[in-house]
Amino acid sequence: MKKAGVVVENLSAFNPFKVFGLDEVFEVNKGELDSLYFQMLRTCKSGLEEVNEAYNDLIDDEKRAKTLCQLNGHKDPDGALAKEMLELFMKKEKIDQGVIDGCRSRVIEYSKSQDWAQAWYYIQRLSYLRRIASE
Repeated sequence: MKKAGVVVENLSAFNPFKVFGLDEVFEVNKGELDSLYFQMLRTCKSGLEEVNEAYNDLIDDEKRAKTLCQLNGHKDPDGALAKEMLELFMKKEKIDQGVIDGCRSRVIEYSKSQDWAQAWYYIQRLSYLRRIASE
């Protein structure tokens, strides 16, 4: 088990993995993360907001995948995905839950294989699909 107690100094470069002293990988031992989190809550005198944010980012598969993509510098530079999702929205196509579930599976699959460009694409796609489905 890694030792907890990493101080968050630069929020512009916030890295939830460093808060808990964990390796930057998709597979996280959630039991270990829980133990570190509760240990930090008991011993931390300041920075609880950052500890909570880091925990929330790491305990959720999608948020963890998005964090890893961002830490590895991936985004949708030309807005191609936004254009694709706008077209779906404009057509008012009904988004099936199976499509959303399939997209979420791709996020996890590409995150596990550390294909950050593809993971980022599907994270953004999932976000758009959920927005469209809720309209």
